[in-house]
Amino acid sequence: MTANEIKLDRSLIRELPVVYEGGEPTAVLIDIKVFDLLLERLEELEDRELFNDPKVIAHLRKAREDHLAGRITSHADLIRELGLGGLRAATSLAESGIIC
Repeated sequence: MTANEIKLDRSLIRELPVVYEGGEPTAVLIDIKVFDLLLERLEELEDRELFNDPKVIAHLRKAREDHLAGRITSHADLIRELGLGGLRAATSLAESGIIC
C-alpha cells in the first residue's frame, strides 16, 4: 500500500487510543505502518506545494538550461580541476555518495 492509497476513515480515527494529560488530550497512538504512510503522504503533498511555487519552478528551469548548455560541473570533476585530494580521493568520495 502506498501513501496515495490511504483512505482515512474518520470514524476509525475517532477510535484511536488517545493519551490524556491533566484531562486534556495530548497524543494519539497509531500503528507505525500507518504513521509511515501518513508521513509519505505528507511529503508528497509538500512536494506538490513546492512544485507549484513559481520561484521554485523558475530556479529548476534555470538549472535545466545550465545543465543543457554544459554550464554544470560535477563535484568529482571540480575536485579534480582544483587539484583537491587527487583523483583517488574524488573517486572515493563519488563512490561513497558524498559527492556526485
